[in-house]
Amino acid sequence: FTMAKTANDQLNSARKHLGMGEPNFVQKWYRARNGAAYSGNFPWCDAYVTWCAADSGNHDVVCPAGDRAYTVYHAQDFQRRGLWHSGTVENLRKSLPGDIVFFDWGGSNSVGNIDHVGIVESVDAAGVHTIEGNIENACRRKLRFENFIAGYGRPDYAVVTPPINPAPPSTPLPPALPVVDLSVVVAAATGAVPPGSADD
Repeated sequence: FTMAKTANDQLNSARKHLGMGEPNFVQKWYRARNGAAYSGNFPWCDAYVTWCAADSGNHDVVCPAGDRAYTVYHAQDFQRRGLWHSGTVENLRKSLPGDIVFFDWGGSNSVGNIDHVGIVESVDAAGVHTIEGNIENACRRKLRFENFIAGYGRPDYAVVTPPINPAPPSTPLPPALPVVDLSVVVAAATGAVPPGSADD
């Protein structure tokens, strides 16, 4: 197990190949890792999520059960680990950049009906902004809504914490005042000769 990187690392990997068509290197990469069953121009939306995870150092948290090209199994991996959030309006408002978002074109929130997957880039009043592989035969940014979002998995990414500001240097203490013999001060004020100072 390697230390996970951040959600932004996952997104930076996804952004590298926006506009990429098919067939493509991701399919070749996935086939080399997972065998000839993934030959030809196979559907590569989840293979792209897997590639981004491996490229960004997040494979262990984005693909907790290993490489995935089948979206239903990938969503179930998150479910089994308590990292699944159903695609309700309330949950989607809480979605974060880097979440792995799954779609059912039939409009249900059923994991067994999932057809497609992408990566959340941002969420705002307009909807859920994603990066998706194999959408319209390319890697594209899309704006999605709750009607087709079955849910999302939240990988256990590393959290970037701001550095703690060091304490300001302490103010040095002023130099110690010299010790003064009080009898000398009194003698100087009165004109008296301080004890022990007379000539022998």
